[in-house]
Amino acid sequence: MARGTCYFPDCETPTIVFVRPGQPSVNVHIAHIEGAEVGSARYNEEMTNEERRSFANLLLLCVPHHDLVDHKEPEQYTVETLREWKASREAAVSEADAAELRGITEESLAAAIEAAFTAVRGVREAAVEVQSATIIDDGAGALVVPLGQYPLVMSGTEVEKAVALIVRSTGDLPVVVQGISIYYRIDNDPTVESKLMGRDDYVGRNPRLPARVDPGDSKTWLTALATFAMMVRGIAASGREITHFRYAVDLGTGEVLKSDVYELDVLLPND
Repeated sequence: MARGTCYFPDCETPTIVFVRPGQPSVNVHIAHIEGAEVGSARYNEEMTNEERRSFANLLLLCVPHHDLVDHKEPEQYTVETLREWKASREAAVSEADAAELRGITEESLAAAIEAAFTAVRGVREAAVEVQSATIIDDGAGALVVPLGQYPLVMSGTEVEKAVALIVRSTGDLPVVVQGISIYYRIDNDPTVESKLMGRDDYVGRNPRLPARVDPGDSKTWLTALATFAMMVRGIAASGREITHFRYAVDLGTGEVLKSDVYELDVLLPND
């Protein structure tokens, strides 16, 4: 119903995170459309306390947006605006479901969200792919091809070789990519890896993090082949060798997607 994120338009803060494997926890505030107490934003003295804490008067906001809506700029966010957010986000709720939800209150909503998420968790799914890419004309275009198979381009064209990480949302709910790391295996020992995180070789081209990937869609992040070469040289300086690599994608829920492990030699250009 909440479609996985804070109700503020275009906010990608997830409603649920995992505090430990298998244990979901609500990650947003339960906010009031019409204020809960005298002096609070949009307080309506004609409402009863039951109406104030009823499901119809509640929506989910991340901490910064809750602070913005209720404290920093309450005059900018009217009752009508917040009702529009709620109606838009919950548009898929059937009449029968809406009738059942009327019994949910502020006190029981957090537990209901966690229970619902646990029951339907399997519909939030994602997959990762690792491919090669050729960046053309200073990033104006990119050709993504199977790993290691860099395409030929017209003579005189400025090109740069890269590795493409593709994240696809394959379930019914969006996923939020929070962070991306590359792990380099040393001397073919699965227990020894060097981690590179937070690097963005193509600022402005790569999607900014955190990034929401809607169901059926995908987003691609590029890492310059020169970055892999830099890591190889750095490890070689210590007398060791990078033999394999893999990607790890941190999701906003706390889960981690892992790519396959690839031999480093697969990145060598075929020319």
